[in-house]
Amino acid sequence: MESKRKNVYIVIFVITTIVASCVALYFGITGTKEVKELQAKLDETTSNNEIQEETQEVEEKQITSNNTQVVEKIVEKAIFPKFDTTKVKSNVLKDIDSIFIRLGSPYSSAQVSNDGSVIVTYIDENNSPVNIQVDKLSGKCIDVIGGPIGDGSQSRIYFLNEDGSVEMSDLNRNITKGIASVGKINGLSNIVRICYANNNKSGIPIAIDTSGNSYNLLEY
Repeated sequence: MESKRKNVYIVIFVITTIVASCVALYFGITGTKEVKELQAKLDETTSNNEIQEETQEVEEKQITSNNTQVVEKIVEKAIFPKFDTTKVKSNVLKDIDSIFIRLGSPYSSAQVSNDGSVIVTYIDENNSPVNIQVDKLSGKCIDVIGGPIGDGSQSRIYFLNEDGSVEMSDLNRNITKGIASVGKINGLSNIVRICYANNNKSGIPIAIDTSGNSYNLLEY
């Protein structure tokens, strides 16, 4: 009787062990599966976040690039426009390759060609026009002003270049010796216009930049 009871206990123990092993195995497999699924979801989320960050970075770069392009376009439009024979709206202008600018004494006028070169005209003692090619220009000129300065004993010409810089000629009264640029004026950039401010005398030559700041060219 005791032997049978012992055998029953052994059978119950074996069955319990098998059941426990099966349960442990099942939950072990399930847990591993859940861990893998959780890891997969985590990887997917991380990947999505990385994609979103990359997309956002690309969009930010694109916005920055667009803003830069807008600024460049604004500056480009603000620069003094040169005479362009490809954009004329009159047949009378189509064969003209330079602009005419009236200058103050002792000069008469200036011609600014499409290639940026400048020819200054003055009237000699015989009342005849004389053309002088301006030498040593380092930029591509698009506009010119010139005339007497100070008490009128000297004269000077200023040249606005395509890149927004300004050059000036040497102080000259003896024009027969020629006219030459002494180089670009340091400290002036993004200039869009050169003109005279009225002081009820000969006028003060000034330069105006893209921000509207005006500079007295006599101070340079």
